[in-house]
Amino acid sequence: MFKRFGGSSTGIWKPKNPHSLEYLKYLHGILMKNERVTEHNRTLLVEALRAIAEILIWGDQNDSSVFDFFLEKQMLSYFLSIMTQKCGSYVCVQLLQTLNILFENIRHETSLYFLLSNNHVNSIITHKFDFKNEEIMAYYISFLKTLSFKLNVYTVHFFFNEPAQEFPLYTEVIKFYNHSEGMVRIAVRTTTLNIFKVEDEAMRAFVRSCSRDYLCAVVDLTALHSIDIDQFARSAENEASNRDRLTDLVGEHLDHIHYLNDIFLINDEHLSAMLFEIVFRRLLAPLYLCSLASLRMCPSAVVLTPVSSLFFLSHFLLVVTDSQAVQTLLSSFFFGDGSDVRQQWSRGQDASLVLVSLPPVEATSNRLFFNSYLRSLNCERNDHAAFFGLLFLYAVCQNKGVMAEILKAAQITASVDCEMPAREGSLLEVLLSIVSSSTKSDRTVRVVTVELCCVVLRQLLLAVDVHATPHARCQQIAEEARNDAVASLSAVVYTEELFLEMFEDEYYQFERDAFRVSSMSVDPSLLLPPSNTPLSGVALNKRLPSGSEERIRRSIQLYFHLRKFVLDLRDETETQLPLSTKGGAIVEVNDCINLDNSDLLSCTVVLTKGERYQRFLVADQLQLILVEPDTKRLGWAIVRFVGLLQDTQLTGDPGESRALHVVVNDVRTRSHLKNEPLLSAKLLFDDHIRCMAAKQRLTKGRQMARHLKLNLICDLLGVPKRSLTPGTSRNPFRIVKGCAPGSVRKQQLTSSPGSSKSSTNSLNAVPDDPKPAASSLGARNTNGIQDFFTLKLQSIVMAEASSSKAVPTESIPCIIVLGMAGSGKSSFVQRLTARLHEKKLVPYVINLDPAVSTVPYPANIDIRDTVKYKEVMREYGLGPNGAIMTCLNLMCTRFDQMLALLSKRAGLCSHCLIDTPGQIEAFTWSASGSIITDALASAHPTMIAYVMDSVRATNPITFMSNMLYACSIFYRTKLPFVIVLNKADIVRPTFATKWMKDFESFQEALDENCSSYMNDLTRSLSLVLDQFYESFSAVPVSSLTGEGIDEFLEQVQKCVKEYFEVYRPMYDQLARDKAKQEADRSAEKLEKLSIQEKELLNIGLKEPGNVFEKIHLGGVDEENAEDSSIPH
Repeated sequence: MFKRFGGSSTGIWKPKNPHSLEYLKYLHGILMKNERVTEHNRTLLVEALRAIAEILIWGDQNDSSVFDFFLEKQMLSYFLSIMTQKCGSYVCVQLLQTLNILFENIRHETSLYFLLSNNHVNSIITHKFDFKNEEIMAYYISFLKTLSFKLNVYTVHFFFNEPAQEFPLYTEVIKFYNHSEGMVRIAVRTTTLNIFKVEDEAMRAFVRSCSRDYLCAVVDLTALHSIDIDQFARSAENEASNRDRLTDLVGEHLDHIHYLNDIFLINDEHLSAMLFEIVFRRLLAPLYLCSLASLRMCPSAVVLTPVSSLFFLSHFLLVVTDSQAVQTLLSSFFFGDGSDVRQQWSRGQDASLVLVSLPPVEATSNRLFFNSYLRSLNCERNDHAAFFGLLFLYAVCQNKGVMAEILKAAQITASVDCEMPAREGSLLEVLLSIVSSSTKSDRTVRVVTVELCCVVLRQLLLAVDVHATPHARCQQIAEEARNDAVASLSAVVYTEELFLEMFEDEYYQFERDAFRVSSMSVDPSLLLPPSNTPLSGVALNKRLPSGSEERIRRSIQLYFHLRKFVLDLRDETETQLPLSTKGGAIVEVNDCINLDNSDLLSCTVVLTKGERYQRFLVADQLQLILVEPDTKRLGWAIVRFVGLLQDTQLTGDPGESRALHVVVNDVRTRSHLKNEPLLSAKLLFDDHIRCMAAKQRLTKGRQMARHLKLNLICDLLGVPKRSLTPGTSRNPFRIVKGCAPGSVRKQQLTSSPGSSKSSTNSLNAVPDDPKPAASSLGARNTNGIQDFFTLKLQSIVMAEASSSKAVPTESIPCIIVLGMAGSGKSSFVQRLTARLHEKKLVPYVINLDPAVSTVPYPANIDIRDTVKYKEVMREYGLGPNGAIMTCLNLMCTRFDQMLALLSKRAGLCSHCLIDTPGQIEAFTWSASGSIITDALASAHPTMIAYVMDSVRATNPITFMSNMLYACSIFYRTKLPFVIVLNKADIVRPTFATKWMKDFESFQEALDENCSSYMNDLTRSLSLVLDQFYESFSAVPVSSLTGEGIDEFLEQVQKCVKEYFEVYRPMYDQLARDKAKQEADRSAEKLEKLSIQEKELLNIGLKEPGNVFEKIHLGGVDEENAEDSSIPH
C-alpha cells in the first residue's frame, strides 16, 4: 500500500493527504520498527512524532476512528518508552513539544479522555527530565500548564489518584515556584490556580494537606523580596537607572501579592483561612507591622524603614480584598499592642534570613502600631513616610473588604450623627497639619503629598454633614493654607519676568494630569529618597524645589490644589479659571474687521517650509493679527491668523533689516516636550522703517497684553493690581463675527451710513463703519501715513477682485446623513426638517433609501418614485443588499438632472438633506455612492453627518467600532465631518466626548470589559484614532425631543466655511489636473495623426438640434410644472 514501510533513517514517507487513518497506521509501524532510539533513527522519530500530533488534531475535528486506533494500539506508551531511554535533549524536546501541541489543540472531551487514559500522562509528568536544559524546562512547564487548563470535575480523576493519594501534576509543578526564569514562575502560579479552582472535595483535601509548605515558601519568598526592595530603596539615589531597577523589583512584588489575592478569590474557605494565617504570621506581623513600630524582639532582627513598611501595607490593601484577611490585619494595626507578634525575621551568622519564633511577650504600649503610624505622618523632617501613610489610609477607605464598624471603632471615619474627633493628636488634626505646613517656607512637604492628603480628606468627609465641626475645621485650615500660598505669590506677580508663563503652564498641567493613585503607588521616584534637583529627572510635584523659579512654581501648584480643595468643601464649581480676556473686541480667524481707523503694515509672511503669503499686520491691544483684504467691500479685511501677544517672541534678523522673526507659542502645549508653536515665520516689510515700527507696536502690545493677564491673575488671587495706561482699553476697528471669506454681505439700504440701527443679526449684514475718534489717529492721517496704507489696501483689493472668483450664489449646503442601521437617521432628518421649518427656512429633502416602507418627512425627491425596490429584486434575482445597490446605480445615471433641480431651488431652500440606506456599506463603499458624493461636493458645499446610536456606544468596543467606521468614511469622502450622538434623551453621550479627549478614561472603561484580547486591540486603535478625533466635531442630539439640533446647525455653518477654505480648492485643483491630463493626451494623439486624418477632422459637421429628455423623479408640484415646460 505504501512505497516504503519500516525503519529507514533517511526520513518518513509523506503522502499527498497526510491527514488520514492510513497514514497514522504507517507512522505506528515506524514506531514499532524503531522502539529503540539510536543515532541513526533520531531524526526519523522526531518527524514521526510531529506527524502523529498533526493527524490526532485533525482526527479530533474530522474522524473519530483516528483516536480509536490511537487508543487501541496504545501509541502513547511508545512516547513514554522513547522518553525513558537516554535519547538526548533533541528527542525529548520534540516529544514535549508534540504533547504540548496535542493537548492544547484537542477540543472534544472524548478525545481528551482517550489521551488521558492508561495513566501514561502522569508517568510523563513524573519522568526525570534534564531540567538544566532551558528548552526542556520551557516545554515541560508549558506542558503542565496546558494540562491544568484541561482540569475540571470530570477530568481531575485522570490526574489525581485518590486511593493512593497521588497528584503528580500539583506536586511536581510546585517544585519550580522559585525558579530563576520568570516565565516558569508565572506558569507555576497559573497551574496551581487552575488546580485550586477545581471543585472536587477529595482533591481539595489532598491539596490543602500538602500546600502548607508550598504556601509558606511562597510567603517567605515575598518577605525576602520585600527586604531586598527595602535595602535597595534606602541606599540608592533617586536617578533614572535606579528607578528602572526599582520598577522591576516592585513589579515582581506585586505579582506575588496578586497571586495571593487570586487564591483568596477562589473562595475555598479552608484554603483561604490557612493562607491568611501563614501570611499574617510570616509576613504582615513579623515584618511589616514590626518594622512600622521599629520593634526588635530578637538579636539581629530585620527591620524595614517605616517608608517601606507603609509601602508594602498599602499595596497589600490595594490588592487583597478578602474580608477576613483585611479585618484581621486592620484589627491588629489599629488596636494591636505587639503581643500577637510570635515570630520575627532575623539574620543568622552566615547572613542568611531566617524566621525566629519568639516567646510570649507582654504588651509594650496600647495601640502600638497605630501610634507609630500617626508619628509617620509628621512632616517636620520630610514627607517621605507621610506620603505612604496617606496612601495606606486611602487604601483602607477604598478596600471593599473593610467593614465600616472597625473604622468607626478606630475613629477613622464618622457617621452623620457623630462628629470626627478634633482633639490634638487625632488623625484629622494630623492630616490637617500636613495641609497647613505645606505652605510654610521651612517645611519640606512635596506637592504630591498635599494632593494625596486632599484626596484622603475628601473621602473621610463624604459621610460628614457640611455643617459639622470637622467639615468647618477642614475648610478653615484649607483657606488659611491657600492664603499663605497667595501671600507668597503676591510678591512676585509683577517682579518675576516669567510669572505669567509659569502660572499658565502650571494651570494647564494641573488640568491635564489627573491624580491617579494606581500610577502614583508604584512610582519608584516616590519610594526612593526625595530628590531636590531637576537633574534627577523627577517631576517638580514629586520632589523638593531647587532655586527661586521652582519655588514659585511649587507655590502655584499648591495654590491650584488648595483652591480646588476649598471649592470642593464649599460644593462650588470653578468659574474664574482658565483666565480669559475674551470680550466683544476679541478677534477670531475668519472674522471681518473694519480697518479705516487702524494702522496697517503690509508684509510678506514666510513660513518655515518656504510658503509665502501677502498679509497686513494689524495693531491690537491683545493679539497679533494678520489679515487679507476683503474683495467685497473697501476698507474691510478677513482675519487669517490670530495669536496672543503675551505668547509672542520677537527677534530681528542680523542679515536683513526688513525682516522680523515672530514665534507665537501655544499656551496649552508650551510645557510639552514636543511643543509646536502656533506660528513660526519671518515677516518681510517694505523697508526697515516699517519693520522697526512693527517691532515697536508688537513689543508695546505684548507688554500691555501681559499686564492685562497679570491683572486677571491678581483678581483671581485677590491681591492689589497695577492700573493700565489710560486710553488702551479698546480696539480701533469694528468686528463682524463669523463672516466666511468671500461671502456676500449686503448692507441695508434703509439705514444711513451713520445710523446706529443697521441690522447685525445676519451674517450677511456688515455694520456701519465707526467714525474716526478724536485721538492720535487723526494726527497720523494729517501726516499721510494712514492715507498711504489706505491706498495700498485699495490697490490690493482691486487687484484681487479682478482675479478672484466669487462663491456661486446658487450653491446650497448639502448634508449627507450616514449611520448604522437603527441609529436613527430618518428620525434625525425628520427632526432637522421640522426645526428648519420652525425657523422659516425651507429644506430640500432627498430620500435615497429604496427599501424603506415609509419616510417620516416630506421628500422633494424620493428614489422610490423612480425605482421599484421589489421589482429590481425579482427582475435581476438579487438579495436585499444587492437590490439596494442596483437601485442606487440606476438612480445615479440620472443624478445630473437631480443636481439641476437642486440648483433651481438654491435661492429658495436653505439646506439640502440626503437620507441614505440603513445598510451603510451599500452607499459608502459602492461606486454609485462615490459618484453621488463627488457630484454634490463639486457643485455645492457638502458635509457628512454620521449618526451614532449613543445607547449602543456605551460599550467601549462598540464605540470603537463606530469610530473606525466613521474614520473610514471620513478619509474616503474627504469632506467636512460631524458626528451626531443620537438618542441623547436615553443616554447622555458625555462619555463619548470624554473618551475622545481623554485616553485614560477610555482605558478605564476598557478595563471593565472581560475580553483581554479585544481590550488590547481597542486600546491600540484608540491611540491610532487620536488624530482623527481632532478632525471633526461631535454634537449630542435627541431626534425625539429636538435637543441639540440648533448646535448641529451651527456646526453646519462651520463645515460650510471649512468646505470653501479647504475642500473646494482641493476639488478645483483635482479638476484642473484632470483637464490638463486630458489635454495632454489629446495633443499627443493629434501629433500621431496623418495629414489626411487631420484634414478630415477640420471638416465641419452639422450639429444636430437640441434634444430634450423628460424624466420624472417624484418631485414637488413646482418641479412638475417646470418639467412640463420643457420643449419636445
